[in-house]
Amino acid sequence: MFEPFASLDNPEPVHFGQYAVKNLETIKWNGFDIKVAPLDLHLKTYERWGSKHTVQKIQEFLNKDY
Repeated sequence: MFEPFASLDNPEPVHFGQYAVKNLETIKWNGFDIKVAPLDLHLKTYERWGSKHTVQKIQEFLNKDY
């Protein structure tokens, strides 16, 4: 494992850059605590990349009633 390059977050932070590493959130998954990049950072990255379909699918999933 290595530290992400600072250039990854230029011009804006991405979900796999240094900013993401410094702002990891802990979630519970299958009984484990795991660290993940903030979801809003993922969504912003996908939007910048033009992956609006991916953003839409994630938001639909999050808005489901279980």
